[in-house]
Amino acid sequence: MRRLFLALSLALITAPLRAEEVDPDTPAGLARIVEGGDGVKALALGSHIVDLPTAPWIAFLEARRGDLLLVGLSQGGNASSPSYVWVHATPGDIRVSAPFGTRNELVSVSHDAETVQVRLKGDGPGKGDVTFLYDGQTVTRRQEPLAPSGQGNAGAEYWVGRFAFEMLDAAELQAPLREIMGEEALAALQDTLRMALPMQIEGDWVIGEGYVKFSALADNGFIAMNRTDGRLLVGLRRDGGAPQLFGDLRGPLTGTMKDWIGR
Repeated sequence: MRRLFLALSLALITAPLRAEEVDPDTPAGLARIVEGGDGVKALALGSHIVDLPTAPWIAFLEARRGDLLLVGLSQGGNASSPSYVWVHATPGDIRVSAPFGTRNELVSVSHDAETVQVRLKGDGPGKGDVTFLYDGQTVTRRQEPLAPSGQGNAGAEYWVGRFAFEMLDAAELQAPLREIMGEEALAALQDTLRMALPMQIEGDWVIGEGYVKFSALADNGFIAMNRTDGRLLVGLRRDGGAPQLFGDLRGPLTGTMKDWIGR
């Protein structure tokens, strides 16, 4: 363990992962992805070949912290987000952690005196990010709380150009949304509005629609915030059934609302 943390002391401080270039010249040799048995990918450290879990068809060097390499693993395809492993590139102690991930995009990699941490987008609607902590032996999952949106006192116009699923995942809106539609319907709406166009102003409302991928006609909905008083109005259609409205309309329907109800 001490060896792990001594290696980490040479690593970079927390940084957004996608801007990071991985130095492949490790103490155990040059790191590179190679063809393994049966066409799956493996990791080479110098002349040493490291078998990777999950038999990945795609593998890549994602980040490095000291002697630790973060390797992404994927089976390919549009719906296949990577999982990850930490590989110890230490002479005499080359080994691989258990694989981990949320099937969602990566946010950041960081470390402290005890662990390296990989933060990924949450693995379900209405859930915060997930951080995976690795202490050199065990991968531990930590569920993060939903984050506030940053709207503050900006009003409904804050959401113009953003997406319905972002509003549904805002920490400060969970309580008012549960109040107008209940826990079950809110969970269904969060699960439905995953594909969306940017939110826009329509009269007194900022509104955005969303739908389930490959089921846009049967499973869809919208969320709207009033520009005057901030009240919320949402619509939900499930399994091609009748549209449901939740909240206080008070006023004329916008064009999007009319079109959605009439489908």
